[in-house]
Formats: sequence, C-alpha cells, structure tokens
Amino acid sequence: MSQERKEKATPKKREDARKKGQLARGTELPTALIFLGALVALTILGDHIFFELGGYVRGLGNKIIIGQTLTERGAHLIIIEAVKTLALVAVPVILIGVTGGVAGNVVQTGFTFTPAALKPKPEKFNPVANIKRVFGLDAIVNLSKSSIKLALFAAVAYGVLAPMVENAPTLINAPVGTVATKLGETLFHLALRYGIVMFALAIADYGYAVYKHEKSLRMTKQEVRDEFKQQEGDPLIKGQRRRSARALVQKRSLAEVPDATVVVTNPTHFAVALRYDRDMDAAPQVVAKGADIIAKKIRDIAMENEIPLVENPPLARALYRMVEPNQMVPVEFFGAVAEILAYVYRKDVEQVETVGEV
Repeated sequence: MSQERKEKATPKKREDARKKGQLARGTELPTALIFLGALVALTILGDHIFFELGGYVRGLGNKIIIGQTLTERGAHLIIIEAVKTLALVAVPVILIGVTGGVAGNVVQTGFTFTPAALKPKPEKFNPVANIKRVFGLDAIVNLSKSSIKLALFAAVAYGVLAPMVENAPTLINAPVGTVATKLGETLFHLALRYGIVMFALAIADYGYAVYKHEKSLRMTKQEVRDEFKQQEGDPLIKGQRRRSARALVQKRSLAEVPDATVVVTNPTHFAVALRYDRDMDAAPQVVAKGADIIAKKIRDIAMENEIPLVENPPLARALYRMVEPNQMVPVEFFGAVAEILAYVYRKDVEQVETVGEV
C-alpha cells in the first residue's frame, strides 16, 4: 500500500518535471485557436480580400483581351501580380491564425522553453513501449476523441446544410449574386459552428491533459519522505530556512520594542531592548536585539514610543552576543542592568516632579 502513488506532487517534483518539458498540454487547443483566428481574420478582412482578388481578376481579364498574356514578359508580370495579390490576401490571415496557435500553447504552458524536451528519448524507440502506446489507454482515449469529434462535426454539418438543401429549389432561378451570398452565409455559419465545437473539444482535451499530467506526477509516501530528507540535507535549503527563521524572529522582536523599558545601545552598531515590569517579570528580559540596520530600527521605534536610549557599549555587546529575545538577562549582568533601570526610573521621577512644579 505504501508504494501506491496517491500523494500530490511536491513543488520540487513539479519544477523538475517542468525542466524536463513534462507539462500539461492538450493538442487540440492550438489547432482550434488557429482555425478560429483564421475565421476571425476572414470575417474582418473579407471585403479587403474580395476587393484584391476582384481587382486581380479584372486586371487579368483586361490583359487577356489586349493580348499581354501572349508574351513572355506579360506572363512573367501576371505571375508576379498573382504572388503579390495572394500575399496581400493570405499573409494577414496566416499571421492571425499563427498568433492564435501560439496563444494556445502559451495559455497551457506559459512562456516555457525546455531544451531537455528536444533531446531524443531512447524509450520512444522501444518496440514494447510503442506497442503499449498503440494498444494502451491513450490509444483508446484518442480513438474516442476522434469518434466524438467526427460525430459532432457530422451533426453540425447536417444542422447547417439540411435547411439549405431544402431551400435549394427556390434558388434555382435566383440571380447568381443571391446564390453566392446565400452560399457564403451558409459556409460561414458552418465554419463558425465547427470552430465552436473545436474549441469546446479543445477545452475538454486540455482538462484531460491536466488530469493525466497530475496523475503522472503523483508520488508514493516513501518518495515524499525521501525528497524531504534530501532537501533537509541541502545546505542551500538549510541556509534559506535559517534566513527565513531569523527574519521572522527579528520581525516579531521589533513588534515587542514599544513594550520595552529601556534600549541599551553601542551606540550605533548594537541595540538591545530590555523590559522589566515588577508585576510581571522575575528579572529583566531582552525583548529585541539587533546590529547595524536592525539596531537603527530598534532605536527609531524606541524614539517614536519615547523609550529611553542608554549608551553602554560593553553591556550592549555582551547582551547582544549572549542573550536571545524573550530570554532573561543572566545573573552576571544584573548589577549593570540594575544601574541602568535605576537611572531610567530617576529620570521618570524627575520629569514627573518638573511637570508637577509647572
């Protein structure tokens, strides 16, 4: 039971798979977006396309009438104009369609380039593996998708073309322009419905690709434990965790500075915030400490909250090196700390007396 792959993939497993080019990617979405993009381009540029093609046909007709096509130079010019006209007509449609295809890939995998995915894989040349692919679950799923797609396309074609076939007798004596317009509208509706069906199937195909990808990344409990142990032993990971832990402790310590009784400074390199409340503390306690930038933050917070700053470099250095936040001051420093607290209390009393006299 322990070897069953039921555990979700860890971030490391996902990143490793991504580097190898193993991503959830449906094959239908780019194709659907290429088709829809080309259809949108034809809709927007339809008038321009007919204008260019009509102009070319009219010009070709005039050249035939006056005999320009009979010369080598005339034939050469006609070919050049044909290529130019086709480029003006086709390039915008192709560009929009290709943009749709690129968007279909980006939506699924992001802007990801994985050289490992381009390397030849020996397993692809394994006949046993190839036989399994041909007769395996994926082959059945692909056959089912093709059957569903064919059935839906047939249903769409019947739904669009059946009314036209029924109305065909009424178009027999209609003007050519009317017939062409009706035929164009029918083909457009058919293409639009094909595009919608293709897009819906592409979404379902992508959903299946995501499910299949997630299933392939599942891990056993043992694999999760092994990966955790491996990361625990990674010096880089350990260093990152230590830095994160220190940053968290510093953040919490700075939040305690407003409750301090006094801040002992170096005066610039070290700062140690001490708290002593006779009703709550058995002995003076370090609530925060820091060096350089953190020391400046402690001093700034102390000044904002009118907490006394007392310079005592030897005591500040000793407390910084020997005592962690939320720890009591060691007995050997009681005398020095008591003198500082007495000084702070005297200053408080003097301020109160001065205010009283005023």
